[in-house]
Amino acid sequence: MRNLICVPVFLDQVISIGKWTLQKACRQLKEWYSAGYSNLKMGINLSAIEFEQKDFVQTMISTIEEIGVPANSIDLELTERIAMVDEKETLSKLKVLKSYGVHLSIDDFGTGYSSLAYLPLYPIDTLKIPKEFVNRIGTFTDGDEIIQTIISLAHTLNMKVIAEGVETKEQLTVLQRNACYLIQGYYYSKPVNEAEFIDFLSTMQNE
Repeated sequence: MRNLICVPVFLDQVISIGKWTLQKACRQLKEWYSAGYSNLKMGINLSAIEFEQKDFVQTMISTIEEIGVPANSIDLELTERIAMVDEKETLSKLKVLKSYGVHLSIDDFGTGYSSLAYLPLYPIDTLKIPKEFVNRIGTFTDGDEIIQTIISLAHTLNMKVIAEGVETKEQLTVLQRNACYLIQGYYYSKPVNEAEFIDFLSTMQNE
């Protein structure tokens, strides 16, 4: 009985934390916009539990409107599991979010319940190449081919592609050679606190 009680409590906590994270992210983005950094997007990781809630879309839209940030400045990062749970329900929710202006990404593409069938059906803007595949560049014989395949797939479907976990010049070179120019990883910067991030933005703005 104790375990049965803990499951609903855990789910409630996940949902509550997700709503708090969304509000915090939107407020932080608004602060940066007010400070003059209006070309930023805020990436928000989304759990399947949050996405499956009936009021998820309305919660997302009402939070964006209440805090007052542009919908197209929000990038929702979905997992492949979310995309494949309930095709009809997923498509309905994604269409509403997309029409409202929210940017949609598939995070860690190819590491989960991967299926190429769903990709053309959903209004996804960006595929994110996971660190696990980036690390294969120059290390495994199939490393470059995997990267080429994902990038080619994204471009065929008119999607942008972002590489995560880029740490070396060799990785960057291979990615750029295959027309992937959006990069995340230690090659450019390790995680920084808010003050350091503002300094970074100021430096970039003055260059």
